[in-house]
Amino acid sequence: MIKFALPLLVLAAAPLAAQTQVAPIAFERDGVRYEANVITADNGETRITGKELGTGRTFDLKLVNGKVVGRYDATNVRYNAPTTRMN
Repeated sequence: MIKFALPLLVLAAAPLAAQTQVAPIAFERDGVRYEANVITADNGETRITGKELGTGRTFDLKLVNGKVVGRYDATNVRYNAPTTRMN
């Protein structure tokens, strides 16, 4: 599930990268619902924090130099950020 849901979060954050604010997002993927906040710092760093609804699994991710790094539940994750938007 991690491989499928987290790329979607990164893509959802991409249009917000030019803004310095907290933007709440919510979506469903493969029957699992998620809520998150996309936080863009003044220096352009994008951070996505949130949880999987139902299980309460949390995630804290950063988009750094085309890579997603962080934690999903108790698992460290690191992968290339998707380059195209998934629908």
